[in-house]
Amino acid sequence: MEEVRLVRAGISDAETLHRMKHTAFWPLYQRYHDDATSPALELLSKVKAQLEHPATDWYILRRGDSDVGGMRIVRERTEDGLPCCRISPLFVLPEYQGQGLAQAAITAAFSLYPEAAQWRLSTILQEHGNCRLYEKLCFRRTMTEPTAYPGMDIVWYTRLREDVPMRRIARLTDRELLGTEAISHAAPRLTARAIVRGPQGLYAVTHTEGFGIYMLPGGGVDGDESILTALHREVREETGCRIESAVPLGYVEENRGHADYTQLSYYFVVTTQDAELRPELTALEAAHGTTVQWMTLEDMWQSISTPVFERPQGKFLQARDVAALRAYMEEEGLK
Repeated sequence: MEEVRLVRAGISDAETLHRMKHTAFWPLYQRYHDDATSPALELLSKVKAQLEHPATDWYILRRGDSDVGGMRIVRERTEDGLPCCRISPLFVLPEYQGQGLAQAAITAAFSLYPEAAQWRLSTILQEHGNCRLYEKLCFRRTMTEPTAYPGMDIVWYTRLREDVPMRRIARLTDRELLGTEAISHAAPRLTARAIVRGPQGLYAVTHTEGFGIYMLPGGGVDGDESILTALHREVREETGCRIESAVPLGYVEENRGHADYTQLSYYFVVTTQDAELRPELTALEAAHGTTVQWMTLEDMWQSISTPVFERPQGKFLQARDVAALRAYMEEEGLK
């Protein structure tokens, strides 16, 4: 498949953009009948005004010789005065949808605006495919607003510059792990997790006696911190080690429909020169008998992958780390 190119649009492209925008958004308008907000109903004069605005950049998405969509980027400032880019709108023509073009266009835009400390966009909450696309690109939900149209809500997303999009290692659902069909559309919790390799070629593994489970170090992304910042903090808290290098491995998507819970775990391969493990455990972790130890790769794989868990939570916790370890070993040519 040919790559998508972002071709800067000028005032002479106004009619082309207007026509494509109407075509791309018309199915959504038929679904929600949002007369006051639908891009499908916007006038040509609005597109022309946007093209002439000094803080707005319009692009035509082009693959080969075909115009496949469009994207408008508005250059703004965050509340702290930092450079920020807002995507509004992004669209792909119906006949080209489902081919990864929107993801490729957003990724290309990141490279065009390296100064942007934040990226922002919004979509319809009920369009779950759009939400999943943005979340896999490290956008996080910040606010949801109801609209005057039944069954239509707007969800806002923000992405920090430091959050690098990763490949998906696995998607875990109730169907694969529990044999049931429930699906959750809840906003995902973001976590940062690590395969930590020490100076002796051993790997750090946590063990929680109260749950009888071995896991890779990591935990939730707090507040407005970046995923990489959370990684450094979590590794320090759970192992006491300082990260020397961190290479992105990929992310695991969990959709626990039975609990109406979703989670995106971003995995990194981490090296450290610290040989001594000194975890900074919370009172709850200590009460559950949490410890950390060095293991060989083989012992780590056996400890994490061998137990059989009956409870759904245990199945998901195990499956996500197994998926990440398998991806790591395949990359290293060890499996």
